[in-house]
Order: sequence, then C-alpha cells, then structure tokens
Amino acid sequence: MADPTRDEPEIKALVGIDPYIPWVMGPGRPYFFLPGRQSQGEERMPMLVRLKKGTAQEFANGDSLPDLAKTDWRNSVSVSPLFTSSVAGRDAAPYLVAMVKADYLFTIFSDTTLQGNLSEIVESVTPGLPLDATSLPPPGDSGAPATVPAQTISATPRTVIMAVIDDGIGFAHERFRKIVAGHPKSRVEYWWLQDGPYAGATSTVLSGCELRKKDIDKLIDDCTIAGAIDEDLLYRKARLLDFRQYGHKSAAWHASHGTAVMDLACGYHSDPPVDDRPIIAVQLPVRVTGDTSGASLYPWVVAAMAYIIDRATVLSGGPSAPQLPVVVNLSYGRLEGPHDGTSDLELAMEQFIHHAAARGMPLRVVLPAGNSYLLRTHAQVQFHGPNHSELLRWRVLPDDRTPSFSEIWLPLRHATSPTNRIELVITSPTGQSRTISETSGPVMWNAAGGTYGQAVYTIAQPSNRGMFRISLTPTADCDNPNAQLAPAGVWQLELKNVQTALIGETVHAWVQRDDTLYGFPLRGRQSFFDDPDYVRFDHAGRENETDNAASPVKRAGTINSIATGDSPIVAGGYRLREMTAAKYSAAGLHHAPPRHPDALAVSDDSCVLAGVLAAGTYSGSVVAIDGTSVATPQVARLAASEIVAGRYGDRAAIAERAAYDEGMRAPGTPPKPPPERGGAGRLKPRVVPRVKR
Repeated sequence: MADPTRDEPEIKALVGIDPYIPWVMGPGRPYFFLPGRQSQGEERMPMLVRLKKGTAQEFANGDSLPDLAKTDWRNSVSVSPLFTSSVAGRDAAPYLVAMVKADYLFTIFSDTTLQGNLSEIVESVTPGLPLDATSLPPPGDSGAPATVPAQTISATPRTVIMAVIDDGIGFAHERFRKIVAGHPKSRVEYWWLQDGPYAGATSTVLSGCELRKKDIDKLIDDCTIAGAIDEDLLYRKARLLDFRQYGHKSAAWHASHGTAVMDLACGYHSDPPVDDRPIIAVQLPVRVTGDTSGASLYPWVVAAMAYIIDRATVLSGGPSAPQLPVVVNLSYGRLEGPHDGTSDLELAMEQFIHHAAARGMPLRVVLPAGNSYLLRTHAQVQFHGPNHSELLRWRVLPDDRTPSFSEIWLPLRHATSPTNRIELVITSPTGQSRTISETSGPVMWNAAGGTYGQAVYTIAQPSNRGMFRISLTPTADCDNPNAQLAPAGVWQLELKNVQTALIGETVHAWVQRDDTLYGFPLRGRQSFFDDPDYVRFDHAGRENETDNAASPVKRAGTINSIATGDSPIVAGGYRLREMTAAKYSAAGLHHAPPRHPDALAVSDDSCVLAGVLAAGTYSGSVVAIDGTSVATPQVARLAASEIVAGRYGDRAAIAERAAYDEGMRAPGTPPKPPPERGGAGRLKPRVVPRVKR
C-alpha cells in the first residue's frame, strides 16, 4: 500500500488537477476510502476526465504512453464502453468517467515523464467518492458492454422522456405506474442503482445494477399478493433495500427525496394510463448523497447523464431514428466552485445538451438554485490599494465528523498581471499560522499525530482562474480515538494584495457544503463565515434577508455552484400564500453576464405550512417536502409541457412563462422578488395536490 503521508511537491505544478486529489492521497485518505469497503491497496475511485485531444478509447488504451507503461495503465485504469463505444459517449466528449486504482496515482505523481505524457492529452481531473467492491466490476473488467438490448416505445407527438437523477427513488410507486388491461405496469423504462450489487458479465452499467421495464413489470407481478403490491418486498428483490449492505436506506423511510421529486416531475394517476411520459431513473450512490463534503458528485452525475442519453437513444429507436425529447431533473446543489459556468460538471452538461441537439434530441436539464441564502457560505472582498488586507473568519464547528473545505477564487489573470498577486495568511484557532501565495507551493498544519490541515493553490482549467483550497480533517472522530483532528473554532483567512493587479477586482470565497441531509446519520456540521457586521436578525427576531455593505459575508452569490452554466434551467422557490421568495432560496451573482435563477416555483405553501405535498416512499402516502429541490421538478414538468406545445421548453421559454404569470397577478399581489433571487418571476403552481393540508 502506498504511503498515505506522502507529500505532494510533484503535484503543485499540475494545472487542472483537482486539489482534492493530494488531500485524498494524504491526510484525507482515511475519510475517503472508508475501512472495509474495498481491499486495502486495491482501492478504485471514479475520475471525471476532460481530454485536450484524442478519444475516450485512446485514453483507455493509454495510446499517449510509452509501450512499457501501457500494461500498468490498462491494469489500473478502465473506461466503460458507455463512453468509448456509444452515442452518449460521443455526446460526452471531451469528458469521460474512468475508474482508477488509487495507488496508481502515486505512480503518476512520482514519474515526471508519465506526467508529461498525460498532460499532453488531459486537461483536468476531478475525483469522486469510491463505492464498495461489491458494486464494481472485478479488476480488469471494463464494465458495461457496448450494446444494450432494444427497448422501443410507442411514441406520439406528446411523448417526452422524463429523467430523474436523485436518491431514494421509490420507482414502483403507484404514481409511476399505469393500468393496462386491468394489470399494473411500470412507466419506468430504465432504473439504474449506481451503488447496487454488480450484476457480473451480463451487466449493462459501469457499476451497480440496472432494471429495465420488463424486469420491473415482472417484479410487480411477482410481488402482487391478494391483489396488492408488496412494495417493500419488491424493493428487497430489486436490491434497493438490502440491509446486509452498509449505508443509509432512503427508500426504507416514510419520506424519500427522490420519490417526492419524481412525483412532482412526472407522477400521474395510474388510471387512466399515461403513456407519453416514460421515465428513466438513476439513483446516485448513498455516499454521494450522504457525504456532502469533498469530491463526490461530478463523475457520478456525468455517468448518469451519459446513461440517460444512451437509453433515451435506445427508446427512440436508435441513433438513426427521430430522437425523443428528454427533460432531466437533477435536484442537487453544491456550494464550492468557480460559479462562472466553468466547473467540469457544468461544462459536461453543456456538451451533452449541445451534442444531443445536433442529433435532433431536445435535451433540457433543470437544476435548483440552492438552499444556502442564509447559511453564510459566501464572502467577497475588494482591495483598494497595494498591501491592503482583508480578513475572513471561517468558523469550523465542534463534533463535525467529516472534513471541511473552503475555497478562495481569484479573478482571471490578465496578460500584464504579476506572477504573484496575493498572499493568504491562514491562522488556526490554536494560533498556528501558514502563508501561501500563488508561487509558494502547498502548506500544512501538523501535530504529533499527523497532518490535520492543508492549503494548496491551483489553476483551474479551462477558465485559468487561480484558486486556494483549505482542507481540514474532522473535528471529531468517534471511530478512531487516535485520529488527528482539526481544532474547532475560527480559522482566520487574511488576504493581502501584494500588487496592484487586484485593485478594484472582487475575490470570492465559498465554504463547501458539509451538512447532514434529512434521514441520514448525523455526521457533518456546516461551517460558515462568521463576521460581526453580518446582521442575521432584525429587531423583531426575524431572519434578515438583506446584505450589509460593511460585511464581506454575502447572501448574494449563494446560487448552486453547478447551476451557473448557460443552458440548464434554474429554479428558485417561493411561498405560495405570502408570494415571497423562500428565505432559503439562493441568490445569483452580479457579474456580467449575471447568472440568476430563471424563475421561481412553489416550494412552501406558506410560512407555517412548510414544503409542498408530494408522494411518500410507498403508494398511498403523501409527505410535505421543502427546498428549491422540490421547486425544480415542477419546472421540469412545465418544460415537458412546453415542448409538447411546440415551444422550446428551454431557459428562455420558462422565463417567458414566468413573466406571463407575473403579468396575470391580481392587483395588490406583493411585487416579484428582484432578479438575482426570482429571475423572470413566480410561476403559477401546476401540480394540484391530491389532498388538502
């Protein structure tokens, strides 16, 4: 096994390498590769790769490497045929998802020749959280076959494929079924459980397991007892509920996020049957959903997008047939990142959308604005002269059992900019200070038990923006009494403008998401920027929703960091009774061009009736769930309706519909929120609750 304490002097010069990788390969490794999940020394991790040139197949073959290095490469790096041999893989270019042996990364980082060979073809690499060994192909197996069995549908001009990427998807719920000749049948054409048990040589996915409509229909028949479907038994047979496997089981709870979201996006009564909204569902790995900090989301979402496009192409009758429109709902949010549309996940989604359009497949992706408006996770500073300093206070909470991260993003470097524009002095709650600049290399915080903090500087591709990332170990670890913990308290981040290049420019800082989602075991505690000039409450004790110019901590700029691209539709939330933006609904940035939510949909019935009603996990149940993640599927449903009506169903169409709905408001309605929170306006609710509250 590679030395987990190895330093990263070789890594600092690698432009485009996600700075989370040296953390994973060093102090953060115990919290990334959890004990017992994969064989020690054989751990594999997914990587989202952006190529400079070449194809996914050439990357998989190691064509850019010397002959002597190709054998090790092919034994350590695998790329699914989903990216090398399918239409979806061509749509994903220049992106691909590779499964890489973790210890092979040390070989790369210690071999400058190998680094040089790879740097000629690889522009950026972003890691994702690893799965259990039971969910992965055996070593040496590339995964899914190149072809998938045909599964066409009887399409009409009203047919729109609805795709949902989420967690805890109760795919057998009555809202996703239809009655055909007196028998229940599924509307779900494909369902992929990304961290399910790997199906072996017959698998059609790169990890986990897949069910096709005929499989789901058979499960429905097999689990029908005395005329009633035993959904709990069905989910156990499908391996969605397997309590022999480690991890939270969202579908075992009364309320599950994915079921509610899919209901709001494409749920209908089973009789009369609805045939024009077939469903493709992808359930993300439990660790991706449960561990909101660190690298996790990007590779799995890109794999899900490629899967959806591939299966939608199959349902359309193949790549040469007219392609059915697809609406993808991804009700997930991130806090960290450049927030300028250049993160790898955003760029990959843009590639999918544009390449699908070129093949005649209208593809719409709908994302939430985020729920971080009041979480104090964004700060920004401006410098007024050389040697001017600004101080940010990053408060890391006690009893946080997950690592914490913050990022400081610099403006784009101009041609005349000096090599080093800024110095960052980071002081821990215990008084240990480290200084890092754009040229100094990484810095560490060490104690007798090892390293508990690290700061690195990297240049993100393809934006060429510089970024400092500060990484900390947990502040508590109940499983390992000898763990080296980071001190809780205020970490002071002093930013010093050492030149004139940044005068008048804005430097942004974001804290990475680190909370615990509903239903999951309590682990993460959200860190935040703490500033005395930030006014949280007004004199009546109500939460203040207005920024104070004197404070660097801002509510503006809290928009979901994967929702700042050009093409996806972004939905915020509002309260239906009060007609005001939900207090958590995030706000956009003021840069040019501005990226704000495109419209608001209902996310709360009122200030006392939080959330909107949607399907519970099991048939017959209804739950109330709030957040912009439930506003998003309502917009996805509207986008599908817009496409059927002969309109584009894109950002402009949704904004036009929101503006129209605003124009039809009754006199005396409170004015619409400002564009940075409300976009073009508040959409009328189009999902009628089945019960009253």
